[in-house]
Amino acid sequence: MSQNPTPSSATISLLLLDTDLDVPKAQTAALRQAGFSIHPQVLTQPARLEKALRKHNVDILICNQTEHEGGFDGRAVLQAVARLQPDLPVILVDRQRDPQYLSEALALGARDLIPEDDSALLCAVFRRELASLEQSRQASLLRQRLSETQERFNSLIHNSQEAIAYLADGCHLQVNRAYQDLFGFIEGDELIGLPLRKLTAHRDHQDLEHLLHLIADNQASGEVELCMHSQEYHRFDALINYLPASYQGQACTQISIRNLSKARAVEQRLQLLSDYDQETGLSSRHRFIHQLDELLPQLQQGKPGNLLYLDIGNMASIRARAGERASSKLLGEIGAELAALKEQAGLFARIGDHSFALLLRHQDKGLSANLAESLIQRLQHKTFVTPLAAGLRPQFSLGLAEGGRHIDSADEFLDRAFSACENARRAGPGDWRWHQDNLAGGNSADDQAEREALVQILEQIDTALAANRFRLFYQPVVSLKGDSRENYAVLVRLLGSDGQTLLPASFLEQAQAHGRMAAIDRWVIQQAIAELARQRDKKQRLNLFIQLSADSIRDEQLLLWICDCLQSQEARGPWLSFQLADKDVRSNPSRARELIKGLKRISCRLAINRFGVLAKYESLIKHLPLDYIKLDASYLKHLDSDPQRQRKLFAICDLAHAHGIKVIAGEVEEADCLRTLWSAGVDYLQGYLLQEPTESISYDFDID
Repeated sequence: MSQNPTPSSATISLLLLDTDLDVPKAQTAALRQAGFSIHPQVLTQPARLEKALRKHNVDILICNQTEHEGGFDGRAVLQAVARLQPDLPVILVDRQRDPQYLSEALALGARDLIPEDDSALLCAVFRRELASLEQSRQASLLRQRLSETQERFNSLIHNSQEAIAYLADGCHLQVNRAYQDLFGFIEGDELIGLPLRKLTAHRDHQDLEHLLHLIADNQASGEVELCMHSQEYHRFDALINYLPASYQGQACTQISIRNLSKARAVEQRLQLLSDYDQETGLSSRHRFIHQLDELLPQLQQGKPGNLLYLDIGNMASIRARAGERASSKLLGEIGAELAALKEQAGLFARIGDHSFALLLRHQDKGLSANLAESLIQRLQHKTFVTPLAAGLRPQFSLGLAEGGRHIDSADEFLDRAFSACENARRAGPGDWRWHQDNLAGGNSADDQAEREALVQILEQIDTALAANRFRLFYQPVVSLKGDSRENYAVLVRLLGSDGQTLLPASFLEQAQAHGRMAAIDRWVIQQAIAELARQRDKKQRLNLFIQLSADSIRDEQLLLWICDCLQSQEARGPWLSFQLADKDVRSNPSRARELIKGLKRISCRLAINRFGVLAKYESLIKHLPLDYIKLDASYLKHLDSDPQRQRKLFAICDLAHAHGIKVIAGEVEEADCLRTLWSAGVDYLQGYLLQEPTESISYDFDID
């Protein structure tokens, strides 16, 4: 039965020293017979030993001592090995195993002393030294890997945006750059040895001592909130996360500190921005929807209330001709006119770039109709203070929707009022309409009207494609993790024949159903790349998110066409991020994979939006080379009060980050969900909470 004599199957490089060749030959034969795979080299001249040690990599050396003059002396061999290859195992062979000489040889570094006639002992010692050699090499390899890992880890910590430090006995061992910046130190060395107590406000010293005792007792992990101060004694509330760690072989505690005061200031500013429109002073869309949801049960129980939707149909033309400043002043005047209806309107808000909503509480249909008629006439004939060009006046349309138990949500209520406003707009400026529910089965007049409306919108789409009457709008995608690029989602609007800007809800569904989406997508891509090139020429670090429809996924020529667009504008793929809807990818799996593969080849980034509502969403993360996922809007509704939804959000973020994918929360309208999104690790925010879509690329990303 054969036995593997060595932990390694590699051939062993063996150097044998002897002035005579017979003994090395016998030793080589004995070792091979014992099963060792060796490559022997015999050195017969002691004067050449140092040269051989410098020239050859040797695994084990066997020195056969000779007493005659000019032979190999074990002491001299061990001294040479100690200088040139100190880790090389040396086995001495002598006539006998003299105990005194054995002790001396071991002290000089020999591994053993073997009698020259004991080949069995030689093989046993050889086996032992091979095992030791293998362990030594494994340990060396592990030490090298540990050192490389430690270097990478230290580099990550040093360059992290999070303030991180290591503590031992309550004092700083090491800090990263973000930590020294947080506390206002020019050099990190100034913090080494400084007690954490020196950076903690006096009122919280007792809590800090309790924390340090807790850490010292059981190497605990957790988080605590303390008041801290910078080197200049600027105070701030800090959230400290702590956990056991090791730094340069020393047991210690790693802490990371987040400036809660700054985070809360940002949240307060976001809350203020999200609650009120800055141009008109009216409530914002998200606040209005939230308040309307709270009042909805009263309307469902029969209390009177109607929703008024007011739209300025030619606002885009006014902006183009009068400019941004005059347009802003005009909107302020209109907002003041609506705010004057405070006694009749329980709620009023600006809900879009050129649209407003009012909830007329405690009013029946008759009173609401009178107010709508009075308001539309007053606005149509009002003399505005804002100077406008001759013949340029705002054109108003107004829609009303009746409240009641048939309204299930604030969004549905608003949709009804919007639909009524759209009907009024088609009738002409200065008109208003009530929302009319479709009768079951419809009638021929309604069918004819619908057909005519469809033909009209398709004609407008075709005209817009031919005459360049689409418009790009941009909405910022704001990083929570320090992305230095300016990210915007690209949206499309249709410029109607009357100069009014139509929202996507007015035409995209019809375009999708009647084969126009691929052409619209190409128009958007071409214009977006041109704008991207212009902004990059201005040294703006811009990145645009562009949505692709199912028709574009199926377009086999799209990839080459995108390449041509990039080349013609001297633009680059990494400046673009393409979004594909989850359901469209699943409906066209082979084409989607092919398109994604091609876009990645030209370094474009990829995102899946409306993510997380269809089954087995994790398969998209695991099997597609994604850069982003954009959460479906349903995740954000009542997120702060729904633990189940929060757990699912945390799980999705953890899964995405484990695969190197960043998470975007789109359609963020409520500030209440910000803390949960932050805690879950969401990387980007997009929505009306930050800014509604505009035609200009002008968002201030330096919001802190």
